[in-house]
Amino acid sequence: MTRRAMLTTGGLTVVAAVIPERVHQATRPQRLPFDIRDAIPGAENDNECIQCIYDTINRMVVLIGDIPFRDLFRLPLAELIPMIFPRIQEAAGLGLIASQAEVEALVEQLHDMGGSLLIEELFVRSRSQIPFEVLEVLIQLRRNGIRIPLPISRGRDAAMRLVAVRQLLEVAADLTFTDLFIRTRQDTPQSVIEAVHSARAVGLFSWWQNDRCCDQGGGEVPSTDTCVDQDGMWCNLPPPSHSFCSISSDTCPGDTPGEPG
Repeated sequence: MTRRAMLTTGGLTVVAAVIPERVHQATRPQRLPFDIRDAIPGAENDNECIQCIYDTINRMVVLIGDIPFRDLFRLPLAELIPMIFPRIQEAAGLGLIASQAEVEALVEQLHDMGGSLLIEELFVRSRSQIPFEVLEVLIQLRRNGIRIPLPISRGRDAAMRLVAVRQLLEVAADLTFTDLFIRTRQDTPQSVIEAVHSARAVGLFSWWQNDRCCDQGGGEVPSTDTCVDQDGMWCNLPPPSHSFCSISSDTCPGDTPGEPG
């Protein structure tokens, strides 16, 4: 497939781009349409590693943010990539992708060599089940910051991953990547929250942490939430209220998910 053919198809987003160095807000040509830092009190003081995670989330929102999970995971790459491809340029224009040409070339290769594959299959299969040349492209995309799932190296983990993905698509097929950070626990069925965290536990949504956890009921106003320090966990408080944790936030140890701490 040529670059021209992909561009004329029009569409939506990507499967996750990262750049190795932090992208400073001051260098961007315009304010981002979405900045996860706005939902995290004190985010500007976090270290460089966490800042890179914030940049990656912002990039993902541009690239795949509004694609329902049913399409993101179950459309063949030959259909999904043309939806995604134009947003690589958009993300690069916002300063969120360092090497647009390299990312575009790799995505084109993935379309040509693995067009029949699904993202779901990439997540649940072992590496021995994926053609070597496709695996090489996936690895290069990851090294360029594209957070596309990699096949697993241990086959015994496949069953757990398959159960988690099927649970997610059964109860949250309409959910999007952006929803993980803007929907609150109070407004979301518990079954959806559990499915998100089951997927997180087996590696699907496990790449973002900001050393915070959700203290449910611990906010300054009674019955509201707050984020408190906790190594290796994630918490954000979506606007407009900034008073309740997102559905991707990790509950603080000792709290019961869905109940005030």
